[in-house]
Amino acid sequence: MSANKEVEYGQAINYIHHMYETRHKAFHFMLIVNAALLAIKFNSKTQTGMIGILPLSVFGFLVTTSLLLFAVRNARATAKYEGEAMRIEKELGFSLITSAHHSAIGGMNSGVYLTGVYIICALFWLCSSIYPLFLMLI
Repeated sequence: MSANKEVEYGQAINYIHHMYETRHKAFHFMLIVNAALLAIKFNSKTQTGMIGILPLSVFGFLVTTSLLLFAVRNARATAKYEGEAMRIEKELGFSLITSAHHSAIGGMNSGVYLTGVYIICALFWLCSSIYPLFLMLI
């Protein structure tokens, strides 16, 4: 029975590593997309007025929000597997995942910081989308 638990624990740890890697790759992708969109937005050759920037801003908001939702889903799945790994650890008599949670920076998971950056980027694009519309109404 212990050998099965060790295999199950190994699979859970591998999945957790995969989820963290996926989380960070998606975050880097979001940063690259946002940087490219900002470069296009602020490039003087591509500026066609406030209305020309509106589709770009809406696209930036949609992409960033989509990646934020993906990150939230990823974080929930990771937490589920971390909980399962902690349960198995308890049965096996050690606490790798539990001790890693307690040693996180400021006691916070990195997902909190990443989510904050996603939200800031999404709010920027939302404001960039609303501002041209506001100027049209004035």
